Amino acid sequence: MIHRQRGGQKQHCGEQNGKHSSGFHVSCALPKPEAFVDAGRLSHLRIIVAEGLLKRASSTLSCGYVSIKWRLALPPALSLRRVSLLRLRGCPISKRSAGSLPSADYAKIAIMRLIDIHLPAAACLAGLLLLLLACNMGTSENAPPTLAPLPTLPPVATLGYAAPGPVTVPEIGSTPEEPPVDVVGELLAQVESDRLMQHVRSLQEFQTRHIASSQDSRVEGIGAARQYIKDQLQLISSASGGSLYTFELRFDAYITPDELSPQFNIVGAIGGSEVNAGTILVGAHYDSIGLERTSGSAYAPGANDNASGVAAVLEMARILSAAKYKATVMFALFSAEEIDRQGSRAFAAWIKQSNIDLVAMINLDTIGNVHDFSGVVNDEQLRVFSAPPNASSPSRKLARSANFLAYNYELDLDLQVQDAIDRENRWGDHFSFSELGYPAMRFINAHEEKRNADPTDTIEFIEPAYLRRATQATLAVLLSLADGPRPPANIALRNREERSQELVWEPVAATSYIVALRPPGSLHYAQQILFDETKLVWDGFGAYESIAIAAIDERGVIGPLSGEINPRQSNS
Repeated sequence: MIHRQRGGQKQHCGEQNGKHSSGFHVSCALPKPEAFVDAGRLSHLRIIVAEGLLKRASSTLSCGYVSIKWRLALPPALSLRRVSLLRLRGCPISKRSAGSLPSADYAKIAIMRLIDIHLPAAACLAGLLLLLLACNMGTSENAPPTLAPLPTLPPVATLGYAAPGPVTVPEIGSTPEEPPVDVVGELLAQVESDRLMQHVRSLQEFQTRHIASSQDSRVEGIGAARQYIKDQLQLISSASGGSLYTFELRFDAYITPDELSPQFNIVGAIGGSEVNAGTILVGAHYDSIGLERTSGSAYAPGANDNASGVAAVLEMARILSAAKYKATVMFALFSAEEIDRQGSRAFAAWIKQSNIDLVAMINLDTIGNVHDFSGVVNDEQLRVFSAPPNASSPSRKLARSANFLAYNYELDLDLQVQDAIDRENRWGDHFSFSELGYPAMRFINAHEEKRNADPTDTIEFIEPAYLRRATQATLAVLLSLADGPRPPANIALRNREERSQELVWEPVAATSYIVALRPPGSLHYAQQILFDETKLVWDGFGAYESIAIAAIDERGVIGPLSGEINPRQSNS
């Protein structure tokens, strides 16, 4: 069981003993070979719990990997031993003399998954002795499991917990093994800003993508946009050897009550490899609209709304087409969103009529701008909209899962769940799916500078780095939903003596699990427990409204969360 702290709630070891500002009791000490610095110079202990996180989090790493053995100081029922992977962070410690370090940054460490990797450099071992801390968090005979409060939510009542005890460093082997592959990091690194911006530029150059615009021209109008998207998907399909297959679905859309226009939803799909894994859909609308809402000739560049979303979908299709995944992954580009989301309504109806097991739908709509109307910048968040009610809606649970995955992957964007299906008096294509009972959510930039019908919604207002990060965040969530280990089944919470409860679940193909805890009324999971057993006894479950469990596989990929259970309603 591993504790994680992040963001503004780091633990300050050595700076003070006693009660931490978050309510935890903290006292810290260094191990004995103390050739380097005193505890007062150490900033915090940072623990990361899944393979694939460190490569992105530690770009300045120089010392490499080393294996250690450690033991958590927990009651007997929760004790465990393991070999974990440590990666030293900061500049080369071996180049610095003993005595002191100029910055607390060199005290950061990260614990990853179960693996035994040896480092053929004794200098790094010396640096490791500096970094290994033993923090006693006020243990008691009945200490509860280690919790990791997330940074943006108020903490619950003070909880005592234990942290790693003394560390034993094994002998260094002579033949180093390769470090583990960073599956998620390598995938996200393939997202290219230049490709994204080229898609935005190409779609904008068609002048308008209104559904009443030209269907036949190759240089302007909705027909040109349709052909461009088809060509891009076909290029991806050819490069993948046919792994991605493409098709179109026609529907008739009304421009006015008396005027119909043939429109097309354009689709690419990668067939799943696992029976009953379902289908994950990511979509974006490719039409645009001008100030004259029924005009097919008014200038409507639609760079942010929604060439940005189309670009992200095409880029993810390119990257993911290189492999197969447990679930079928479907990429859909909808027409006629701007006039009553007719395209996605037709597509959702087709999904239902075809009996496709749609597990999740992600709608990307307006994801490339970081300013609001007054120029205020927010390039650290994406908003996530989903249908209420908060406690029981499948769509809201999906939105919470996205926030949970972004946090645990330590993505560069915070996916902020909103307590609404969309902005006031606005809509998006996710409506069409949640209306039919499918879990669906919308990703949209944190601020809006241009309205959807604004003729100045051009590429100059797209922030390439933000669009790339938004695409990466979506890709990480998509990978977990489609190819992460399946969530545990048959979860039960059994009442025990002295007000404690026992959480049990059936094991799946996983190296560890994350138990996510949501306080009453919260939009997010506020705390979590990393655990590698399938049984957890604790008297603190009753403080939460819901519990869900996700599995982590040997690649460090986190799977989708299980269904939520309410500990206050458990009578088993």
